[in-house]
Amino acid sequence: MRFAIGLILFALCTVSCQGLVDESYATREKKSINGTDAFYAILEETGETFSAASLSDRVLKQADLLVYFEDPVGDEQSALNFQKKFEAWAFDLDPESLPDEAREVASRMGENPTLAGADEPGPLEGENRDRTLLFFIADTTSGTSFWERTATQMEDYQEQRDYCLAHLESRRYERSRPLATNATLFGFRQLRYEGGPVVQSLRADRVAFPHGVSGFPVRYVPGPITTHFAPEEINPVSRSLLETGRGEDLVREIRTPRARLIVVYNSEPFLNYNLVRPSGRNMARDLVHYAARSPTHAGSRPTIAFITGLPLPSATAAEDENPYAMFLVYPLNIIFIHAGLLLVLFLVSRWPHHRPPLKARPAGTREFLEHINALGLKLMRSKESHKALEPLLTIRRRSGLEPDTIEETAATMNSNTRETK
Repeated sequence: MRFAIGLILFALCTVSCQGLVDESYATREKKSINGTDAFYAILEETGETFSAASLSDRVLKQADLLVYFEDPVGDEQSALNFQKKFEAWAFDLDPESLPDEAREVASRMGENPTLAGADEPGPLEGENRDRTLLFFIADTTSGTSFWERTATQMEDYQEQRDYCLAHLESRRYERSRPLATNATLFGFRQLRYEGGPVVQSLRADRVAFPHGVSGFPVRYVPGPITTHFAPEEINPVSRSLLETGRGEDLVREIRTPRARLIVVYNSEPFLNYNLVRPSGRNMARDLVHYAARSPTHAGSRPTIAFITGLPLPSATAAEDENPYAMFLVYPLNIIFIHAGLLLVLFLVSRWPHHRPPLKARPAGTREFLEHINALGLKLMRSKESHKALEPLLTIRRRSGLEPDTIEETAATMNSNTRETK
């Protein structure tokens, strides 16, 4: 078995310019080790699942559970702008009217007896408690653990092992580098564990994670809840669903006017590679089932929306509510206009005309002289009539068959045409 694995890796190494392993983050249908295909399959097991570009009003009305994996691309200013807009959306505020300074708020920590081991049920109550947004924050990825395991399996194949160790060293270097910004959802995170080790000493909510959590990779941990640019009267209620033995939150539940937020501060345990293990799948299923719980829809399958773009109600999301918005986008509108004109012309051509059909003349009744007369009339009306008819008239005059002038000839031809008709 190990020999077969070695041969496969060796063959793949020969085309390493195309990439040995896809490590793109939070992608679907690309079979990446950092993708979300396995997590999406768990969502489909739990309820009716569909993909949506953003948190439009249509999606919010239709879905009970919203799932979003944060896009880590962007600089510090872009991250702060995103925090401002998202927090304004969560608290149903206008982002343009908010101050431009982050402010730490006195967050009211809700009691969570299940974190200590009691069997008290769960979700925070309040407005929009039937709508939950499961928000995964990007921190570490599965690249390090994948190449560590692959290098161990290749210990009898030195060339392939060296290749894996080179990738492992690169992933460890990336894991040791600080993030572009410490700003995160409702606060700032702090680098607490260099290299992102898997922490074994954890305390988990018994309702959110009934199967427990054996380990969780931790690098950055969130500080106190801070609303970026939020007014002073906002005091969100929050509590921890998973924390380290030192009391550092790894999964936090926050109540906002728009939705019940469950924030996961490292998405690595829920990516494809980590969901291969049964313990990883159990943890993911527990979290999804807890997030999908609804006190008013008990016993029914929830509707789940997987957000693929920025989860903000932008102009694109507003246009999503207009069924005719696609006709306003260039060049689609031009294409639709041309298609509409072609359809109108086709329908007009097929429209029945209320007129008696013309009777077809039987074969052999058309006289050859009709063609001659028609040709003569055409020549007479043209600018070259004199030049074209003169030779013919000269011959006919010599034979005594034609008058002397062209005008008399034209009159004679017209009279002959009428008689023929």
